[in-house]
Amino acid sequence: MEPADANDRRIPITGLHAAALRAVLTRRTDDFRELVGQLESQDDYEGFGRLLYAAFFEAVDRHFTRDGETAGDAAVIGFVGELRAENTHVLDDIEPSIAERLIAYALGRGSLDGIEGADRMKSASTILVQLVEEDYPGEIALNRFVARARRMAEDW
Repeated sequence: MEPADANDRRIPITGLHAAALRAVLTRRTDDFRELVGQLESQDDYEGFGRLLYAAFFEAVDRHFTRDGETAGDAAVIGFVGELRAENTHVLDDIEPSIAERLIAYALGRGSLDGIEGADRMKSASTILVQLVEEDYPGEIALNRFVARARRMAEDW
């Protein structure tokens, strides 16, 4: 979940990746499954992963940083608690300690050591959907957000 080193090869972020991310963000599960089914190579999957994590980092930064000040652990814990309380359908999808560590990591604190990749992806996706619904209302805001995340992912 870190930007690529200069030695890493570039993975193109495609329209298919962006469409799959939009499907996640708008809770169109069937569309997401269909789009992911079109990913053919390891690079395709890696490209989508980079886009999802770029979007996650962008959304976390926007939500938890105000006037250059990053929110503390209490705000992160409160957000995760509210997420779980208001969305009981995600209780099985999100382990609080993993969610809190992911957010803290995106804010430049802590590490993700010991968290499996699948758990990272599931939690990041769930958190990302909530953040986008709260902070990027409307089609125009969502389009801008996806475009910004795509540019970030292309630089990773």
